[in-house]
Amino acid sequence: MGVIYIGGDIMRKGHAIRGYASFLPKRTKTFFGILLALAMILASVSVSMAAVAFSNMTASRNDTTVTVSFTVSGAPAAGMEVTLLVMEKTNESGPTPPSNIENRKDVVYIDQKTMMNGANNFTFKISDSLKNTPLRVYIGGNNGATVAYADIAGNQLGDVNGDGKINIGDVDLLYQYVRGRRTLAAEQIAASDVNKDGKINIGDVDRLYQFIRGRIPNL
Repeated sequence: MGVIYIGGDIMRKGHAIRGYASFLPKRTKTFFGILLALAMILASVSVSMAAVAFSNMTASRNDTTVTVSFTVSGAPAAGMEVTLLVMEKTNESGPTPPSNIENRKDVVYIDQKTMMNGANNFTFKISDSLKNTPLRVYIGGNNGATVAYADIAGNQLGDVNGDGKINIGDVDLLYQYVRGRRTLAAEQIAASDVNKDGKINIGDVDRLYQFIRGRIPNL
């Protein structure tokens, strides 16, 4: 799945980048257009012949630094260009990104990356205001085809299940955890200490319930 664009627009860090230069003479542009078309065909053939496989994709966040890791096999020796897209994760987040991401407010980061066979690791920064927001990271190819995705759980105080909302589902999950019926990931535990006493117990369940019922103004 090669990512090759001829004369069109691509997105690179949120900016549209034009194709080959418009100021070239017509014959020169035609010549280069043919060469690029041939390159596209050859690249497509080389990629399609290889059984590209992706595995072990993970995404993690340390404050405002996000690290994405995955393993690739079967890619061309020279590497393969893909799109790295990060969006805020909601209940509506699917296995593929939206078809039109221009001007969307929930797009956190977008860039073109070259992946190689073996282990791949990409690190980038996000806004400080998003360091506790649940995120979905997509690695995709041309025409929106998605290769893989991974989620980063948020630890917004009270959002125990990491779905970007604080509601009765969070109260229920926290209660199940306190009763020993469920386990929580580190990010979920960080979101559970709503009374900020350094412990997770029935006091946190009660305070979270009071909050969603509107009986206390904040957590």
